[in-house]
This record gives sequence, C-alpha cells and structure tokens, in this order.
Amino acid sequence: MYNSRDHVALELALQNEMKHKWKHQLSKLPEGTLTMCEVGGRPYYRKTAGGSRIYLGGDENEEVQALKKRRFLEQSIKHAETNVSLMENYIENYLSVNAESINSLLPKAYRLDHAEELDDVDFIDGKKWDAQSYDKCSRHKEFLTVMTLKGEFVRSKSEALIANMLYQRGIPYHYEENLMLGDKIIAPDFKIAVRSENRFKYLEHCGMMGSEQYLKGFAWKLREYLANGFIPWRDVFFTFDDTSGGIDTAAIGYMIDSYFI
Repeated sequence: MYNSRDHVALELALQNEMKHKWKHQLSKLPEGTLTMCEVGGRPYYRKTAGGSRIYLGGDENEEVQALKKRRFLEQSIKHAETNVSLMENYIENYLSVNAESINSLLPKAYRLDHAEELDDVDFIDGKKWDAQSYDKCSRHKEFLTVMTLKGEFVRSKSEALIANMLYQRGIPYHYEENLMLGDKIIAPDFKIAVRSENRFKYLEHCGMMGSEQYLKGFAWKLREYLANGFIPWRDVFFTFDDTSGGIDTAAIGYMIDSYFI
C-alpha cells in the first residue's frame, strides 16, 4: 500500500540524487564571487577570490558564466538540503492512519473485530481490492498470450511491461474490467486504484497506431470517454508504442509515479 510517506520517500530519493549531481558539477567550476557594475547599460564583472579582485569583463566571459552557474548550483543544493532534512524528519515521525494499523496498536480490550469497516479507502489499500473477482472482458481470449508477474495473461509485451511496473510498485489494478459508459460497455486496459486520491483512474495502452482500423477504434473510445466526462490526463491516461513497436519504459514509469501512486 502506498501512502503519503511513500510519496515523500520517492521525493527524498530524487532530491538526494539531484543534490549529488549538483555537487559533482560544482566541483568542476571555479571558485570566487562576482560583483557587477553597469556602464552605458552594459554589465561588467569582477571576481573576488583569495583576497584578490580580478576584472573579467562582460557576460561573454566564460568565467563569468561559470561563476553564475556556481552560485545557482550552491543555492539549489541549499534548497535540496533543507528539503531532505524536512523529509527525513517526516518519514521518521510518520504515523499510519490505516484502520488495521491503528487497531493493532490498541490494547486488546479496545480492538475492533472488523476494523477494516471503518477504513473509507480500504478498497484501494491493495490486496483486498486487487484480489476481488470482477467483470472482466471476455472478447478474443485467444489473444491473451503474454503472462505478467501477477500471473495473469495480457494481449501484448507492452501491456505486460506496464502491468509489471504497476505490480512491482505495489499499485493495485484490474486488467480489462468492463466499464459502462452511457449505454455502451468498454474494457479499459487498466483500471488502477489510486490510494493517494481515493479514486480510480484508467490507463489505455495504444499499440498499433499504424493500423487504420486500430486508429478508428482508438478515436471511437476516446470520444466515448470525453462524452461521459472522462478527462484525459486526469481520469484516463494513454501510453503508446513507437512506430517500430518499442515502448518508452522510463517515460511510463515517470507517469505512473506521478499520477497513480
């Protein structure tokens, strides 16, 4: 189950990585501070380093640009270090509000027999909703040929990659669960329980955009989503194979981490 602590942990890892990269870049830049004066509306710079002041000239001077970059990186590192300290403190002191977790901390005399009934978002916690049976699409079962880490079969290697990325992140999903849109039934590739927002989102993978028939089907499905109030990149998301059938897993991983956790 993902919660706000998990979001902070992901952001903490990212900012630590950025801080390390910035410090590496900083080590290659000259030391010193800049002062500037304007003559005729044009800036001119001097560098102070080791007690000496050196005239550098205008913006075209490479050392001027390097020292500007140095100050930018120094400020960026300060911000990251402040954020890292705050996030580490948050993670260390975080208290779960999950009903089962709270119930386990109570004295035995006060523990509830069915604490999950008090958890408004229990269906998104993961295991319970993920394991439930559901109304799954029954069309063209012969094309379900690629097994995922979850142990189910999907229709393509790209869909399997996406399913595995969700599974490895602990994000609960249903594959091709039938969805009623108006008077029509469609089967989104993935119905995803988004714990942080207490709601479901949908992900459609588009794998044969070079096929005219596939494009027509995609356009029809998109119209149905829009006609029934589903907003792209808020309620329903789309991923695509490239023209050679490849898939950008890094971009999809970033999208999952940004919108589905």
